[in-house]
Amino acid sequence: MNVYTRFFLMFIIWAGLMVMLNTWLSYDDKHKEVIADMTESANVASVLAANSRSRIDSGQMIVDEGTFKQNFEQLFQRNMEIHLTNVQYTFDFRNDSQTGAVKAVKIKIHDGKGNDYHTTYVPNITTSD
Repeated sequence: MNVYTRFFLMFIIWAGLMVMLNTWLSYDDKHKEVIADMTESANVASVLAANSRSRIDSGQMIVDEGTFKQNFEQLFQRNMEIHLTNVQYTFDFRNDSQTGAVKAVKIKIHDGKGNDYHTTYVPNITTSD
């Protein structure tokens, strides 16, 4: 094997590695962008799904699950910068057993390409005195 053949093979291997690295990094950025959009949409949806009458204790609130789901889906579709097809949503509300206040919402999105995106939204409700 002469020098040119070795150089050509090393160039092909290097180019293949660069393509794989670029593909992996672009997928990672897409995943982070979708998770950020999910978190922002959940934050706004929780505020829209609660009103002043739902306050039970200082720092807690009761969220209407149906309204939250509807608001989240609308906000996520509007805010999404990356196009996902055939999106399916799964919500798991974690409520306080004594008061019924929402502790956290686990959100899972499954797209048409078989990718799953998970996030857990914990409402940060502060009181204003």
